[in-house]
Amino acid sequence: MTEEQWQTGSAKSLGVFLNGEAIPSLGPRGERILDDSFLLLFNAHHEPIEFRVPNGGLAPSWTLVLDTAALEEVEGARTIGAGEVVTVEGRAVTVLRRAA
Repeated sequence: MTEEQWQTGSAKSLGVFLNGEAIPSLGPRGERILDDSFLLLFNAHHEPIEFRVPNGGLAPSWTLVLDTAALEEVEGARTIGAGEVVTVEGRAVTVLRRAA
């Protein structure tokens, strides 16, 4: 993002990809550390915002892990394909895990 985009008052959402295959640290025996990869979708706006899940090769599908707007447990309740739209409710966070 540019400095101007960071300063835009209407920018109230953010998506973050945490790549579990790009951990730079090594384990205690010098082995490569691998973990799950996550897509975090933050909505600070008071209205729902739609996010399009990247389809540029990050993953063919994602599993819903957390939806802070849900009233019940959601982990594993839904699978989202690459390129699909995910609606994140107002002032909520949705976490997706890259499906194996």
